[in-house]
Amino acid sequence: MNSQELIGKIAALYLKTMLSEEEGDESTARYLLDCLTADEIAAIAQSVLEDSELSHKVEMKFPKHFLSDFALPDNILTTERSTYFRNYDCPKEILLIATTGDDEQQSLKDISPIGSAQLMAHPNIWVQFLGNNIGIEGKFQEWWIQALTGLLDVRLFSLERFASYLLETKRSIEEEGYDLISALGNSLPALRTPKDTVFFKSLNETTANHRSKWRNLYTKVIKSRACYLLKQTPSQTLLTEDSLKVSFDKVKEDIPDKYHETVLAFIEADSGWNGAARQLSLCEWEDINSLFNGLKKEKYNLGKKTQEFYDERDKDLLTDNERLYFWQTCTQQPANLYLD
Repeated sequence: MNSQELIGKIAALYLKTMLSEEEGDESTARYLLDCLTADEIAAIAQSVLEDSELSHKVEMKFPKHFLSDFALPDNILTTERSTYFRNYDCPKEILLIATTGDDEQQSLKDISPIGSAQLMAHPNIWVQFLGNNIGIEGKFQEWWIQALTGLLDVRLFSLERFASYLLETKRSIEEEGYDLISALGNSLPALRTPKDTVFFKSLNETTANHRSKWRNLYTKVIKSRACYLLKQTPSQTLLTEDSLKVSFDKVKEDIPDKYHETVLAFIEADSGWNGAARQLSLCEWEDINSLFNGLKKEKYNLGKKTQEFYDERDKDLLTDNERLYFWQTCTQQPANLYLD
């Protein structure tokens, strides 16, 4: 399953939720797929068609020119503008249409939207669907829901990136054998953030149930680490190739040899999210963070610099007590040490 297919499944489940809420209402409920990509709309259409309940209760009318590259039935494609279906006499319980631009949105504002915001506002649907497929149940589903809710408090993501994070979490559990907490850290590269498998391990049975705890941790990892993959500091200062090379030379013994080639490729690559940044994100943060810690400037030591200045000149320019004073300044020794 890819991210588009997952989005299609979640949208179908969302429609089922809407059907249950509209039960008893004989009028047609109208929904608008709002500003989704062609891939996402096509995936939703396919999921509705494959569902035995929805296929009989949902009528779809999507722009033919927008979805012409997908193998969808002709009866759900139309050359009419979406506004045509505001008052369309639909025989089914739900009419599902789509808009592909801003020119019709004002005219369609009275139709309930289904877009990124609506689908991501229900993390329980995503978690129940994926969790039930891989045996994640009970309290672990609740932890997962709290994690995603806390994540979305920090930043809004594209629907595709959000879906990719969930799929990568699922894969980490299924294929790599991680528990849920570790899988959420292992999957961070899907959010364009460095992998840190142990990052959420500070949470326990109690704190994992609290949205605020997850929010605080996601805030730290997204705002303090993701920037480095774009070659920026948390204060948005750009990192140059030269500064990164100097840093790497200082700390390369602290970085496992197996990552050296990846780090060097990242240093030489352009700034921004690209293949080199992606490869670096797949390295454990604990193994590569010294590259960025090495960028921290050393504190300016006036005593040390003054001593170096005089050391390069006539030694008789300083008395022994003056030299001792500079030594104390450099090494932060007690100031009450003096020579007789």
